[in-house]
Amino acid sequence: MELMSKISKLKPGEDSIIWCPDSKGSFPYKSAWAVIRDKGGMQNFFDWVWHPLIPKKVSFMIWKGLHKALSVDLRIKEVGINLASKCNCCESPSQKSEEHILSTGDFVDSLWRKFDSGLTTSGGSLMENQIGKLV
Repeated sequence: MELMSKISKLKPGEDSIIWCPDSKGSFPYKSAWAVIRDKGGMQNFFDWVWHPLIPKKVSFMIWKGLHKALSVDLRIKEVGINLASKCNCCESPSQKSEEHILSTGDFVDSLWRKFDSGLTTSGGSLMENQIGKLV
């Protein structure tokens, strides 16, 4: 109890809450968002997608897929045009969608396995950790 009385005498007046991440000690939502958001994972992924050794057409295809800009059968159906959908890269017929083209199709699955074989990531494959979250 004696320690508490000494501490309270150090500064006269009322106690106030100070938010350490802000230089003024106030609590703006912007600084709170900066503290809680996860910046590292996505940045590392986009560094990989736009790496100079990755062909630009591949980088753009991934970017378009993540932003729902690929002209796949599913997108064409959304605007009211019905098509018979079948992926030409797969043995079993499957509807073309961003998820199918970027992560679940036979062809892209073999590509991800080639990439994964040379990489070690904690908690699963590169595709599961990156593309699987985004699609």
